[in-house]
Amino acid sequence: SGSEGAHRSAFASNRLSFTSTPHCYNPDSVYTTRWLFTRRPASCAYLLSAIKSMLTKILITAAVIVFAFFMQRLKTRRAQEIPVVRPPPVAKPKPPMPKWVRPAAYGFALLVVLSAVTVYYLSWAEDQQVVTIRIINTLNGEVVTYRAHRGDIDGRKFTTTDGLTVRMADADRFEVLESNDR
Repeated sequence: SGSEGAHRSAFASNRLSFTSTPHCYNPDSVYTTRWLFTRRPASCAYLLSAIKSMLTKILITAAVIVFAFFMQRLKTRRAQEIPVVRPPPVAKPKPPMPKWVRPAAYGFALLVVLSAVTVYYLSWAEDQQVVTIRIINTLNGEVVTYRAHRGDIDGRKFTTTDGLTVRMADADRFEVLESNDR
C-alpha cells in the first residue's frame, strides 16, 4: 500500500483529483483554464450559467421568428383591405436651377477629358523615346550596346529599333541611358 500512497501523491502534485464533490467556478483556477486535463467535475454554478446562456440565445431567436411571423401577417392583412382612393398630392414647383451650373458641369467634364488625353499622350511620347541600353556581362566584363524605344523594354527583354528581340540572362547587368535623338 506504500506504492499506492506514492501514486496518490503524484496525482496531488499534478493537481489532479478524483473527488466527486462539486467545486466552485474560479476563472483564475488551473482547473478552469485547462479543464480537459482535470478529473474534477464542472461546477454546478458554471453549468447553470452555461444553460442560462444557451436558453437566452434560443429565446431571442424564437422571439425574432415570432416577430417576423406577425409582421408578415400584418402585411398580408393590409394588402387584403380595400384601398382608400386619395387625391394625388399637389406637386410643388421646383426652384429654377442657377444658370452657372450647366456650363460649370460641361467645363468640368471637358477638363477631365482633356487631362486624360494629355496624360495618355505624355505616356505615349515617353514610350516612343529612343534610349541606349548597355548590357554588361558580369562574368567577363564584355559590354554590348543596343538602341530601343523605352516602351519596348519589358523587364529583362526588349526589342531594338532594328526589330531584334533581346533576352538578357539573370547574370547580365543592364543600364538604360537617355539618347538625344528620337
